[in-house]
Amino acid sequence: MRKIYSLLVCCALLLLGQASAQTKQVRGVVTDSIGNPLPNVSVQVRNTNVGTRTSETGAFTLAVPANSNDLLVTSVGYEDQQVAIDDRENISITLRPARQTAMQEVVVTAMGITRTQKSLGYSTTRVGSDELTKARETNVVNALAGKVAGLRVSSQSGTPGGSSKIILRGQSSFGGDASGGQPIFVVDGLPIDNQSQQLATAPSAVPQGTAGVDFGNRAGDINPDDIESINVLKGAAATALYGARAKNGAIIITTKRGRRGGSVVRFNSSVRFDNVLKLPDYQNEYAQGQYGVYSVNNTNGWGPKISEVQDRTFPNFKNEQVTLQAYPDNVREFYKTGGNYINSLSFEGGGDAGDFRLGYTNNYQTGVVESQSFLRNSINLNAGRAISSKFDVRTTLNYVSSVGKNRPIQSSNNSNSLTQIIHFLPRTVDVNALRNNYEDPITGEQITLTP
Repeated sequence: MRKIYSLLVCCALLLLGQASAQTKQVRGVVTDSIGNPLPNVSVQVRNTNVGTRTSETGAFTLAVPANSNDLLVTSVGYEDQQVAIDDRENISITLRPARQTAMQEVVVTAMGITRTQKSLGYSTTRVGSDELTKARETNVVNALAGKVAGLRVSSQSGTPGGSSKIILRGQSSFGGDASGGQPIFVVDGLPIDNQSQQLATAPSAVPQGTAGVDFGNRAGDINPDDIESINVLKGAAATALYGARAKNGAIIITTKRGRRGGSVVRFNSSVRFDNVLKLPDYQNEYAQGQYGVYSVNNTNGWGPKISEVQDRTFPNFKNEQVTLQAYPDNVREFYKTGGNYINSLSFEGGGDAGDFRLGYTNNYQTGVVESQSFLRNSINLNAGRAISSKFDVRTTLNYVSSVGKNRPIQSSNNSNSLTQIIHFLPRTVDVNALRNNYEDPITGEQITLTP
């Protein structure tokens, strides 16, 4: 009997030792990127039903089967993480905040406050960075055309670096509104003035908008490659925080930030060409002058009939005797092919507690008019660091240098040479001859013809 009892005790001890050898005790702590402990986090042995949750201090203890080596750590608002145990008995685990998904689309409202779209009581439209950079527009206002219902964009002059006007909720006033009916622009929580910068040519009764040179507006200084998203707020409730300045709506711009957990270098390059689309139809029967008489100093196109004076010669602007002939494309030949060349380079990265993004863009644009160009160099720095789970420090720096050459007078002002001279150029004037011979070869001065 004693032998049987001793045998049973030995078997029980053997089974107990075998069971102990099939599991191993693992302890650990789960924290966020700042180092704060995370309670109620699920810690589970991967591909098993063995698991536990962390305490208020983020600590956990788990009996892991001997044939398992991976833990799956999950928590609401954080990315799932798989951790290898290897031979460790104490493990420290850091969880990163989960990225926002399309299923929970958010809207940046007044003062940079982020809310889910379904929780808002007013109309909003979000335009992402991919949509903004497809057309590769110099002015970000032009990039919004056709992407938001009820939004109307008009170019003031069409020149390189020229301003663009945006109307969101319809023209609300006539002349007395300093904003011109435009919505307020807010970049990373900072309102900016998007009024066109113009200079009057001379004191006159002509409004400054038609008498001045278009020097662009401040929204044109914003580099589309630096924009993460644009939220267009239409309702009065959406813009209440900005008061009367936002009575025409608000354009909320959020710039790009760095990527945590790695470094990325991006380079984009694009080329676009522009040509004059439409010109008026011109007559090609009569030479320059008026009342049927030729005059080299007269820019009217009602001189003698060209077909009737082919047996005679007349002086041109160089005082050379020539036979009159029509140049049907002389106005079109005045214009050239314009181009827009954009090169953008950015560096972004970060760690568990901070991120940064540094971007540089060179934008060079040539117009359809000779010697007309626009050059913009922009540098953007966006860097931030999380001090605690509820407090972040972020700084955004922008440097923009814009240089425009040969900006024309706008519209039908008398100083606008395009409308007053070029578009009414007589048919017997050869533009290519003017282009190659506009300077006196002896004095170097420009040749002028005074009526």
